[in-house]
Amino acid sequence: MAKDAKKTPEKQAETSHTPTNATAAPESPQGTTRPSSQQQYPAVAPSTVTNIAVHSLLMILVPFALFFASLFGALDPVFKATGGQVPRQETKTYIGAGLAVLGVNLVIASFVVTAFREDSKPPLKQD
Repeated sequence: MAKDAKKTPEKQAETSHTPTNATAAPESPQGTTRPSSQQQYPAVAPSTVTNIAVHSLLMILVPFALFFASLFGALDPVFKATGGQVPRQETKTYIGAGLAVLGVNLVIASFVVTAFREDSKPPLKQD
């Protein structure tokens, strides 16, 4: 206790500016404290998280679905309607790979379009 009394005025000034409460209201540029009842935006909008989650899932499912649909004959009626005959198994592999690449590109394009259509500011948090 006696040590605290011997502090110089400079050291007392240094220690008095250290924050003691981490939840104190932030200060504005003018040095005044903002009211804590001010509404705040969430860090990330819930629709953004949903958009990323859905497109991540699609990024995995669509290429596999298109590749295996082509490989195992689910697209044979489409081949018959457009080309007249069902391709060989080796050709189905190449067609499935091409469809998988096309599917990934469509998912990426869909993500970019939906990301640009989102609101620039998320809705306010209600306290």
